[in-house]
Amino acid sequence: MRHMRLDKKNLPLDLKRDPDRYDRDATLALFKLFGEFCKVDVIFADLTRVGFDDGDVPGARIAHVNGHSNHFHLRLASEVTP
Repeated sequence: MRHMRLDKKNLPLDLKRDPDRYDRDATLALFKLFGEFCKVDVIFADLTRVGFDDGDVPGARIAHVNGHSNHFHLRLASEVTP
């Protein structure tokens, strides 16, 4: 998934190359929505660039992964019923 942009355009964004277009607050709000409404196992992101960390998103664990300056991954928890 893509990080949110300040200009609200549906275009790629690389936090390493174009940090001035990054909307940190909107991205954090999106992560919080995932944590609140989804059963999140983990969000994989570049924590050195997103501007927040694991403790900022209740209900979701965020793991740092290099090479994720232009996207992040969301892995939902699986529930197996016997």
